[in-house]
Amino acid sequence: MYSGVDRRATVTIPQEQLEKLLESAGEKGAEKALERLGLSLDKDGRKDIQDMIDFVGVWRVIKRTTLRTVITVFIVGLLSLTALGLFVKTGHVPQNITKGGG
Repeated sequence: MYSGVDRRATVTIPQEQLEKLLESAGEKGAEKALERLGLSLDKDGRKDIQDMIDFVGVWRVIKRTTLRTVITVFIVGLLSLTALGLFVKTGHVPQNITKGGG
């Protein structure tokens, strides 16, 4: 396969050249990965990535707000039932509730 080439041979290159080589390889790998996902680094691809970042941010806000709303509704409902129970137990029920309205 490698006729005449010693695979154990050491290759020496300057540090600067190695860094450029690694940076280039990393960029090419990232570009290939994005292309496989359908997100090339053209103008539309950058916009798509920004849209996904924005979407995730909005999703987090919605999730946090929904959780707060559910907790608030639960607490208000619990306090309302407690207050109603106290009114009924002490006999302080408003007349329009006990007589069926108006």
